[in-house]
Amino acid sequence: MIETPAQELITKTRQTCEIHGLWDFVSPLVVAVSGGMDSMALLHVLNQLAEHQTGIITAAHFDHGGRNNSADDAVFVAEICRTMNIPCMTARGDGTQAKGISPEAQWRRDRYRFLESVRRKQNADAVATAHTADDQVETVLFRLLTGTGPRGLAGMRLRNRNHVIRPFLYSTREHIESVIECQNIPYRLDSTNANLDYPRNYIRHQIIPHFDAVSSGYRERIQSLLELLRGEDDFMAEETARLLARAEWTGSVPARLNGSVLADSHPTLLRCAALSLYEALDPMDRVRMTRDHVTRLVEVFQGRRKNLSLPGNFLIRELRGILHIFQIDPSGNLPETPMTLPECGSVNFGRVRLTLKEITDEDGPETPGSAVFLNPEDGPFRVRRRIPGDRYRPSGKSHSMSLKDYFNSHSVPSEIRDQVPVVVNRRDEIEVVIFPDRVVESLNTPKPRHSLKLTWLVI
Repeated sequence: MIETPAQELITKTRQTCEIHGLWDFVSPLVVAVSGGMDSMALLHVLNQLAEHQTGIITAAHFDHGGRNNSADDAVFVAEICRTMNIPCMTARGDGTQAKGISPEAQWRRDRYRFLESVRRKQNADAVATAHTADDQVETVLFRLLTGTGPRGLAGMRLRNRNHVIRPFLYSTREHIESVIECQNIPYRLDSTNANLDYPRNYIRHQIIPHFDAVSSGYRERIQSLLELLRGEDDFMAEETARLLARAEWTGSVPARLNGSVLADSHPTLLRCAALSLYEALDPMDRVRMTRDHVTRLVEVFQGRRKNLSLPGNFLIRELRGILHIFQIDPSGNLPETPMTLPECGSVNFGRVRLTLKEITDEDGPETPGSAVFLNPEDGPFRVRRRIPGDRYRPSGKSHSMSLKDYFNSHSVPSEIRDQVPVVVNRRDEIEVVIFPDRVVESLNTPKPRHSLKLTWLVI
């Protein structure tokens, strides 16, 4: 029995999802729907694969506001979803334009942030987009012409690190158009897709049409090449993870890396480490990471550069062979007014939540390095920012030192010193210096009887 174009597309999409583990057809799934031809076909195909069960598919539409009638697209998508009994969530961009990126990049960032918010709200496993084999070719050519690395040249993945799946990635636009026509699926035309001032449109309309004159099977050949490149990228990702683990990377900031481990590694591996590091730091702002940033980060790894500022307010400082990675709070330093710590409760001070609890010798043993123990007779205790003249006597020391000297001895970068809280006693003497990324000396002191336990975490 000969399948119709629609049946062929459904079968191919089902096989793509099953073979590559994209979706099981019963778990909640968000579908990005612009209202265009490809996304409308995707909505109908995935809804059929879900057997039209209510509560599985959620449509999400984001209006960038890039043209005068764009609001009509949201109305159209919402109405179609109503007739299909599919929940639909919509949002509109506020017109904010970040410095240093194109309008298209801003639209993409806003769109994916919205889609991710819908995914989390619906507790869905993934967001499905309607990228096709033709989109893959356009993406690779665009990256090749505008600048990219091996990872970018490998093209879009069927599933990426940000919970996005692409069930149509092995299907052609021509096939989808035939399904739209045969099934009479309504869709919207985006007039900006014909504007050759946009690089992607120029590639689509002026460059790719000439490929058929050379080889009609160019999509399949390019796809095969990309699969090889992605395999090599997967291998490099595994090697990069091993390298960062040896350098004691924990996956979050603030952090400290062993610079000597990185300095002895191959430049190609360091470049992959630079990319992985920044993706982990701030994945939603990765669009602002340029080739120059990667090059300079590699130079830091190699010991050829001491300091580096990165997008997202991240700073890297090399001090005594240790790479300190931290993020400056754009809202400013710690509050000017100290806060009193309750004997049983928590307070938030800047980005740190401090908890004080009364304990007795009947409590079980503490995990080493998990708490600071304070004498209740020295209370009440307060948390505040540092002030001129502060002194501190570290655990096990017979004399105090200036807080500045203490920071210097512990290689605390000057940029974050005003963001390090201190806990003081009733005499305004420093009891604890709160380093979110490390354990201080007093953490390992024995637990006294009838003491107060202080813990903290970054929020």
